[in-house]
Amino acid sequence: MKQVPIIRYKSEVQPESEAESSMGAICKACKGDMSKVDGCKPSKFVCNGKDYARVKVGHVGDFYEDGDSNTRCGDCGAKYGHYHHDGCDCERCPVCGHQLLMCGCKVRKVTVSS
Repeated sequence: MKQVPIIRYKSEVQPESEAESSMGAICKACKGDMSKVDGCKPSKFVCNGKDYARVKVGHVGDFYEDGDSNTRCGDCGAKYGHYHHDGCDCERCPVCGHQLLMCGCKVRKVTVSS
């Protein structure tokens, strides 16, 4: 019987260094390691020419509303009181209140100075 080589995907291979093994996903917006930073950088949303404040983890309207101060977002890892990271499944749209990734609002994110 002919032997077939086993293909190993990168996710199955052990990291080459300790630094690689402790690295989490990197946020496209803040460039931070989502497993280590408190949250994403400050920004706002603009929809139809009107500014909207982003909903922070644990605040009114957030998926984790009324969570305790040790709460972290289960998707992006942002801490309570900080902004969700770019592309987070749990971030809410400040316009309609639905999941930002799936709502129909035409919002765009604008970075603001902290």
